[in-house]
Amino acid sequence: MTVSSSETGKETVHLWIAISIIFVLTAYRLTSSLFTQLKDFFEAYTEFPVVESLTNILFFWLLALLWIAYRQWKYTIIHNRELERVLSSISPDSIVVINRRRVITMCSGQIEAMFGCKAKELLGKSTDTLYYDRRLTGEKGEIANRLDEFGFHVGYASGKRHDGSAFPLEIITGTIEGQPGAVILMRDITERIKTEDALKESEERFELFMRYLPGCAFVKDADGKHVYMNSYYERFYGWSIKESMGKTDFDLFPSELAEQFSMSDKRVLEEGRDIRYVTRMTRKDGVHAMLTYKFPIPAQTQGRTMIGGISLDITEQKKAEDERRKIEMQMQQTQKLESLGVLGGGIAHDFNNLLMGMLGHADLALTHLAEDAPARNDIEEVIASAQRAADLANQLLAYSGKGKFIVETVSLTRIAEEMRGLFDVSISKMATLHLNVDQKIPPIKCDTTQIRQVIMNLIVNASNALEDNAGDITLTTGSAHRSTSDFKDTCLGGHLPAGEYVFAKVSDTGSGMDEATRARVFDPFFTTKFTGRGLGLAAVMGIIRSHKGAISLESEPGKGSTFTVYIPTTSGEVLKQTNQDSTSDTWHGSGIVLVADDEETVRNVAKMMLENIGFEVITVNNDSEALAMFKEYSGRFDAILLDLTMPILGGFEAYQKIREIDAEIPIVLSSGYNKQNEVDEVQDSHPPGFLKKPYRLGSIRSIFRTILNP
Repeated sequence: MTVSSSETGKETVHLWIAISIIFVLTAYRLTSSLFTQLKDFFEAYTEFPVVESLTNILFFWLLALLWIAYRQWKYTIIHNRELERVLSSISPDSIVVINRRRVITMCSGQIEAMFGCKAKELLGKSTDTLYYDRRLTGEKGEIANRLDEFGFHVGYASGKRHDGSAFPLEIITGTIEGQPGAVILMRDITERIKTEDALKESEERFELFMRYLPGCAFVKDADGKHVYMNSYYERFYGWSIKESMGKTDFDLFPSELAEQFSMSDKRVLEEGRDIRYVTRMTRKDGVHAMLTYKFPIPAQTQGRTMIGGISLDITEQKKAEDERRKIEMQMQQTQKLESLGVLGGGIAHDFNNLLMGMLGHADLALTHLAEDAPARNDIEEVIASAQRAADLANQLLAYSGKGKFIVETVSLTRIAEEMRGLFDVSISKMATLHLNVDQKIPPIKCDTTQIRQVIMNLIVNASNALEDNAGDITLTTGSAHRSTSDFKDTCLGGHLPAGEYVFAKVSDTGSGMDEATRARVFDPFFTTKFTGRGLGLAAVMGIIRSHKGAISLESEPGKGSTFTVYIPTTSGEVLKQTNQDSTSDTWHGSGIVLVADDEETVRNVAKMMLENIGFEVITVNNDSEALAMFKEYSGRFDAILLDLTMPILGGFEAYQKIREIDAEIPIVLSSGYNKQNEVDEVQDSHPPGFLKKPYRLGSIRSIFRTILNP
């Protein structure tokens, strides 16, 4: 601590005055002998040595005064040094003592480090040298007024370093009891301000983050009371944050939700770990799925653990996830159906080839029997049984989507009306059938027999759903424009284009179906009544798939069911093909027919049938042999019967190569699969005929008569 020269100078002056007086008195004592006459005079008239006594008293008094002044001076120096040491050791701040005129009379040693000038250079100067404070202006200044009123003042000012730079100061001023002036503590708060600015910036960033966070952020105390909510919380729920503070979930949410939230809070506090869960929140604009994360916030000092959390609106994500799962289920269902369809189609194809031998030989046997032959009835029973087996094979082909054989342009409404009598005898007597048909719907391109099967299966299924109870069955036909999104919840409709579609809707008032039943309703042989006895709705789905349509199902337990099939409309005409099974036709042909089929049974039966109606027949095992034979002997053949499912070239490639050799030779294509569409799309001047396996003698007679006599 450096002391002002005016203060230490006073002590020094007092000391020198005392020394001067003693010096004068000593000199007087030494010279008093020169004034013996004066002494004698006093002694002559007085017996007491007055002058000497007074001189001695004054001398010793001045000597004592000198000693006191010396001790006081020494004490002041020691005290000031001790004060400087203590102040320097207990505070890194600069300390100055000023008088009433704000003149510096004492400085601490830290003044040099803070302001860049030596302490003794500041003694006797105003505090304006160290800092500028606008509150010092005026007659006395704000600080002086505060000191007079309260005895202390805390404020801030701009410090002035010796090099001219400025820095922020915190100034604490206090009065000195019983003394004029004051003590000033000056603290450099540059780092504090930087920290405060950084903290403020951090808080502003946090507030901006919370303001624009697309989720409800919150903090609750251990009692479940909200102590923080971000602005999204207010926007999402429509609550005032100010009014929600201090409230629990039971004050803000329905009791069921609040109980769920409260239980999750207890888990966080008891287990000390974060949790997450999904809840459904009902608002005016609908139901929202909310994903909530909760986590413990450790206790600070003597406080209790709090609960932090954030709730995110994942409604759109849930919708997308549900849509993805639905698409996956549709894909799995489609793949399953395709796999079963391939299996069913393969079985039906091979089955048809076997039936080809049975029906063909039976038809040929009938040609050799008289009308009254005893064996004729037995053979006709064999033919009827084989025909029923062929119908079952056709159902398998329908399920596989390969069973559309005879395509024509028809009205769905006309088909439904023609079947009214059949409906009445097929449904339960307790059921009431209602037909709501649109007479002006556009035509469709379809296999009429199979569409009849679709409608009949749906009507019978609706009748079974009534379970012998009284109820209504309604068949509705109509047309509508459908977008791709309209088909997203339908079976088979995932890839259908937008456009005009005709629909047939069958509704019942039966028991309805739960989700598990709806998921399996199109499985082959599935039924809720007893062991499956047919393909039923599975065949319906296969037929609609082959017609490039879709099926929708709406059903809930106790609310009945509604099946709707959609088939695209058409405006074109197609060639009608008719399989005639009459064996009474006596038409006979002539010439040589080349028969190509990889199944020996089929080749032999086809050869015998063609020979029965007058043709010579040459058979080959595959399409490659057929092509080679035709190249070598093209001029000898009058017609060709060509199977479309041979393994080497494939029927259509062989057909194209034969047409390159001879563009006019009559050709009949044959298959157990649906190839009618492909046959109809053949563009040449002599379109081929088509025979669906298993065909009979009347069918092969009719098709060859048609292509040879156009």
